Amino acid sequence: MGKNGFIVLTDVQLSRKRKIGPILSLAISAMLEQILHTLVGFVDLFFVSTLGATAIAAVGVANAMVLVAMAIFMAVVDRLSLVP
Repeated sequence: MGKNGFIVLTDVQLSRKRKIGPILSLAISAMLEQILHTLVGFVDLFFVSTLGATAIAAVGVANAMVLVAMAIFMAVVDRLSLVP
């Protein structure tokens, strides 16, 4: 056990092949989440497409705002992961 009760694995304990599995699992799930979020945005646009250009523009702006918020949260989480 390392500091704060976290399990620390060294390079000797984990081979390169054993490290790739968990990393790919996290990466694939993050990519799938982004793809599904984009799909939800397309479905939103499809549902409001009959309401006119103003509704389509509003959904587009809302989707852009959500993507900006997600980018900010990802940057914060990434930065917090670097803090010892």
